[in-house]
Formats: sequence, C-alpha cells, structure tokens
Amino acid sequence: MVRKNIALTVVMAAAIIGIWRYVSPPRQSDLVNRGTDGIGNLDELRKVAARVDGEFAEHWQSQQLHAAEPADNLAIARRLSLALTGTNLRWRRSACWSVNRQMSKFPGGPADC
Repeated sequence: MVRKNIALTVVMAAAIIGIWRYVSPPRQSDLVNRGTDGIGNLDELRKVAARVDGEFAEHWQSQQLHAAEPADNLAIARRLSLALTGTNLRWRRSACWSVNRQMSKFPGGPADC
C-alpha cells in the first residue's frame, strides 16, 4: 500500500511539474540566449525588424498610403474588449433559443431576441 502511495505521489508530482513548465512563460534569458535554433542575438533581431519596417515604408510610399491617426483610449478599450469576448453569434442564437423555449411555457409567449 505504501509503495502505491509513493508511486502515485511521484506520478502526480511529475504531472504537476510538466504542466507548470508547459503553462509558464519562458524566461527572458531563455529567449535571448537560445543560440542558432532560437532568436539568437537581440541586435540581429532589431536589424531584421528595421529592414522589414523599411520595406513597409517604401511600399506605402509607392502606393501613396498614409498611416491612420493613433486611436484614442476608448477605441483601444473597445477593440480589446471585442477581441477578448468575441462576437459569437451562435452562442447568442442558442441563448435566445433557450429563452424562447422557457418563455413558451408562460402566457406571455416566447421572447423576441
């Protein structure tokens, strides 16, 4: 019995450690010093980002495009709330169907969603 308890404890501890390593974000030092298989040198990353920004600027100039004005705080908050909550119409339809089904039992009839 004691062996089973010890084995179960070891398996649970390994599972918890595995889940923790999977869920926890990587450390900054792991991202920068990863070597050839990762980001590598942070200066190299900045050079690549500057080159991509330059290509975007050239393309926008050739197409005569201009950047939009910066969004105000309320617009950013609205966009974030929509991104986080989404606009799942299927959920709304199913909720409306559930309300209609419940309301059809009462004299007032189904709700108008």
